[in-house]
Amino acid sequence: MGAEGAGGARALELEKAAGVPPLVRGSACGHVEAARLLGAAAALRESFGAPLPPAERGDVDRVTTTAKAALGPATFATEYAQGAATQRTGALHNLLGQPPAGSLMAAGRAGGG
Repeated sequence: MGAEGAGGARALELEKAAGVPPLVRGSACGHVEAARLLGAAAALRESFGAPLPPAERGDVDRVTTTAKAALGPATFATEYAQGAATQRTGALHNLLGQPPAGSLMAAGRAGGG
């Protein structure tokens, strides 16, 4: 798999992960995580020149619409930009490696998952 393929695959993982916290928890924290993951995925796609596959557009749009409605456009934009910045600065591992306290990802790690 070439760099574009690897970048696109990683972005797809982030986009799929973005749908989990709001669906499971439905809380503002879950929507913040979603916005940040979507921003990181978009920045990753941009850096590799890997466009979003048309088959995934519906899911990404659904998660985006849900998070934007829950957070409001301004907060969504801020959190999305923060996620994009973590990818651009090479700090994506911080976004994924240190999830917010009480998040689904933190709970999974605390439980050995």
